[in-house]
Amino acid sequence: MLRVPASVSICGKIAAVKKLGILLFLCGAVAFGLDPNRTLTQYLHRIWQQGLPPGTIYSILQTSDGYLWLGTQTGLVRFDGVRFTPPIEGHPGGTDPDILGSVWVRALLEDASRNLWVGTNDSGLLRVRHGVVTHYGQKQGLPSATVHCLTPGKGGALWVCTAGGLAELADGKMQVYRSAQGLASDNVRAVCQAGDGTLWAGGESPRLSAWNGSKFVSHLIASASGYTSVRALVCSHDGSLWIGTTNGLIHSSAGRERVFTVHDGLPDKWVVSLQQSRDGSLWIGTKDGFSRWRNGEIESFRSKDGLSQSAVYSVYEDREGSLWVGTKHGLNQFVDGRAIPYTASEGLPSNNTGPVLQDRNGVVWVGTLDAGLARFNGRRFTALTTKNGLASNTIRALAEDTRGDLWAGTDAGLNRLHDGRVESTYTARDGLPANAIRCLFLDRSGALWAGTAAGPARYSGGKFLPAAGTHGAAVLAFGQDAHGQILAATDAGFVYVLADGKFTGFTQGGLPPREVVSFYEDPDGLVWMGTLGAGLRLLENGKVFNFYMHDGLFDDEIYGVVADGHDRLWMACSKGIFSVNRSDLRKFAAGAIPRFTSTPYIPTDALRTIECQSGVQPAAWRMQDGRLWFSTIRGLIVLDPNHLHPKLAPPPVEIEEITVNGENETVSQIDRLAPGRKNLEFRYTGLSFVTPSHLTFRYILEGFDKNWIDAGTRREAFYT
Repeated sequence: MLRVPASVSICGKIAAVKKLGILLFLCGAVAFGLDPNRTLTQYLHRIWQQGLPPGTIYSILQTSDGYLWLGTQTGLVRFDGVRFTPPIEGHPGGTDPDILGSVWVRALLEDASRNLWVGTNDSGLLRVRHGVVTHYGQKQGLPSATVHCLTPGKGGALWVCTAGGLAELADGKMQVYRSAQGLASDNVRAVCQAGDGTLWAGGESPRLSAWNGSKFVSHLIASASGYTSVRALVCSHDGSLWIGTTNGLIHSSAGRERVFTVHDGLPDKWVVSLQQSRDGSLWIGTKDGFSRWRNGEIESFRSKDGLSQSAVYSVYEDREGSLWVGTKHGLNQFVDGRAIPYTASEGLPSNNTGPVLQDRNGVVWVGTLDAGLARFNGRRFTALTTKNGLASNTIRALAEDTRGDLWAGTDAGLNRLHDGRVESTYTARDGLPANAIRCLFLDRSGALWAGTAAGPARYSGGKFLPAAGTHGAAVLAFGQDAHGQILAATDAGFVYVLADGKFTGFTQGGLPPREVVSFYEDPDGLVWMGTLGAGLRLLENGKVFNFYMHDGLFDDEIYGVVADGHDRLWMACSKGIFSVNRSDLRKFAAGAIPRFTSTPYIPTDALRTIECQSGVQPAAWRMQDGRLWFSTIRGLIVLDPNHLHPKLAPPPVEIEEITVNGENETVSQIDRLAPGRKNLEFRYTGLSFVTPSHLTFRYILEGFDKNWIDAGTRREAFYT
């Protein structure tokens, strides 16, 4: 027996199933969903096109074995997260099996017996079971060869909406309903079944038909304007009805109707597809992008936002929570990334972000380098600029004082904000050594320090008093050690200590001068210093230790340091974001271990790169909820250190193809091979779509291999 466990590297889970003579590892799926609190632009968006046959994707379905099936204009396609393959490759032929690879597919459905039903544009209805294709056409009683949609009925029945009426297939018999039996239109485009058993049908008419168990009753859509036809229906979890029409989206509940159009946020009035999510949100596909309706609000995503093409003919939510969107040109996938981005797409006034800070009231403040100061209330950003009294729209430093006022350091002066409004402005005329502010710091006594392009100053009595000793160099960062001594780092590479009102040089333990651009004091009073090119430094009891890349540091340019609740130090650097266990750094400094390990944050989308912003203070901040915010050159990145790894179900594993001496064999035949069949090749796959490129495999051939063979991401096993 060949055993093949698959593991998702981000969670390390393993799963298994026994199938005939071959043993694989499988586990039941766990239901997940997209985080509804994220905006559409905050989801990780992938476009799958390579290997996908050309043609519009009209239907998307995940079957019980874990595969994703696509009904396209050029045939039926199976997808495992890596490869697009023909639908019955490696299975015995049925009745005209090649039809699946060329037929125009409009609808897909899997029934309780795991039959795959395929509704086509001009070839009727097809059933696929164990690779055998059975055709249902007009000879079998189907009213039309054009099938628009499929919906399960009671007792294993199947409702088939066609261009010539509505058919019910039950126990092998076909019952047809047309306008003569109460249907509003013979050209039925959409059906859904409500929780009370009522079947709703709509088509080329501004009316709906409801099946009461014995007949259809026609109902006028009162809010339908002009000539309106129905294109999609969803019977909601709450008992209401969503109607997608050629003139907008209609919500019918308790006898009342509400119409949603482009004036309410829809990208287009022509609704093509509908899908309800697990959290009750509604996904809406239109001819110009798709939308999400949630709690009465509509948010849209169009081709200008990155969608592969404007017309959305199918939307589908799989078991892992991915949202799939099918267009005329490509398959779009939306998943929760480990990080949440905030950019101009989410309302930031600029992607060129500067310092970030959360005040005592929970408000997040973000300085930008070209568009002023942004205030975030948890839902929306509002901007303050020079029009609101700021000295400049270039913000490089932020700090909050004991009064709760916010101080914003710009390149043209220092602003003090009270209750979110600019209260006063300070410049060289008020005692600052220079107007360009590089950093701000509130010491433990409550005094505010400003680092300027020409030296430091302390705020006292409404004025700033310059402090001598730094020789006019620009102050890049302030800190404070366990003994209460104020530290100041300059762009000349020196660190100074305040003594008797004057800054004096600090030797840094004999290490060469290097620009220190950030200080962080941990709960034990240890001071960590991030440098530009000299790694990380630690000040403990007057001694300085240095940590470099060759010791295990991910990067030698550290713009900001912040700690989480798990004794990890997180660092904003030129190569992105990474963390190190603080205890490992201390052990290394004590000589107890020869190296330590950094853990970089790697975006789920490998095409995306992150570079944090230098020259801003603070560059990283731990919020009241424990999340970490980082300023980057393309907006903000938010990480939750308590939920770094998504909780994914162990992925199903399938052996798809077996080749023996160059000839294809089925799984059912492999344990009955004749002697002399020596060259075996197994082709297998793991069915996870969140991070398919991170899926790794091990396999063992029982009775032959003594140990598990690590195949990495390879999906083939060879034996001779």
